[in-house]
Amino acid sequence: MTVLKIYEIPIYPLSDVAEWVHPEYIMYDGVRPPKFKRPPGRPKKKPRAKTTRELLGLKGKHTSSTCGVAGHNRRSCRNRPQEV
Repeated sequence: MTVLKIYEIPIYPLSDVAEWVHPEYIMYDGVRPPKFKRPPGRPKKKPRAKTTRELLGLKGKHTSSTCGVAGHNRRSCRNRPQEV
């Protein structure tokens, strides 16, 4: 869209403030300020909601892939096969 196309339609100046036409729905309802004001600054971090598994205590334990015992992983397994 070019500048010439934007200004093809004439823009008329507004009349005096006393001559403005106010719609009826605004006259009767009135315009009120917002109910609350947003506080200044960065919003505070909210804690992450726990999942159903975490609430029920179904969180799995680490198991070693070499020996299959829970509580440690392959790297810290003491039952490692001897390297040749």
